[in-house]
Amino acid sequence: MKTIYHVSKTPNLKVLEPKLCSHSKAYVYASYNLETALLFGGEFWSDWDFIYKRNYESGLLTFSETYPDIFNKTFKVKSCIIYEVEDDGFKQGQTNMWDEIVSENPVKVLSKRKVDDIAKELDKFEKLGKIKIEKYENSDEYKQKVEKHILNLRKYSDINHQHNTPVLLKHFGELVNKK
Repeated sequence: MKTIYHVSKTPNLKVLEPKLCSHSKAYVYASYNLETALLFGGEFWSDWDFIYKRNYESGLLTFSETYPDIFNKTFKVKSCIIYEVEDDGFKQGQTNMWDEIVSENPVKVLSKRKVDDIAKELDKFEKLGKIKIEKYENSDEYKQKVEKHILNLRKYSDINHQHNTPVLLKHFGELVNKK
């Protein structure tokens, strides 16, 4: 049986209950990859804030800022609890994230560990070669990568419905309003 991780800000959970989130179904969200689970322990973020890609062959996760300093604002000196959970009917392929798994059932917690600084924990995984964290670069190549991501994203996601719309409009307004 594979180890399954769920990350939360809520301490001392014994059972994880499915919650209604952005997928219109009540799920317990988890991952077989701790580096992926840790990404959900920081401040709320969306695809507008980061580009999330996993190389299916190598397994390497690349997590790229779409604008300056969003990584630190999201993860630096932010704490969370890592829960190792029982495999109770988790399924893959129910969400857009390749390595996110979900269960529609309550899930028993097997163990827990507190992380005091998620950014430092993610740095450890970067040193192990499990994740590549790309901080925003003011280069033409990096800007083109972000522009391509934003132009693709606007096809199926409305920037005006994001938790940080004013910040996003400041960074991407001209791209989103382009015809």
